[in-house]
Amino acid sequence: MSDSITPDGGQPIAALVVTVSVDVDPGRGTVRVEGELDIATVDRLTKVLEDQLARGCRHVALDVSALRFCGATGLGAVIAARRRYRAAGGDLVVTGASGRMLRLLQATGLEDLQAPDV
Repeated sequence: MSDSITPDGGQPIAALVVTVSVDVDPGRGTVRVEGELDIATVDRLTKVLEDQLARGCRHVALDVSALRFCGATGLGAVIAARRRYRAAGGDLVVTGASGRMLRLLQATGLEDLQAPDV
């Protein structure tokens, strides 16, 4: 039996797996997303990022290396989250972007979302 959600009897909605790890350095963390980030899943990521900010984690690396798809709604949520982090004196950067996600950042002029090479 499947646990997939099918609101209209059609294809199951893809799940978004979000994991959070907080580094030893206080105020820094990593949020890893896996699956598809779109209108059906964006609220989950938004909640996790808001929760981290509320807990005092001001610097977050959003690891998108396992993200298979990111729609316009997902990209908009990442941009909005970055604005909130910066307004709080921190920052949110994207790590692990490759393939489609990297091309999406480049095509939209949002390469500055990527973490700088170390």
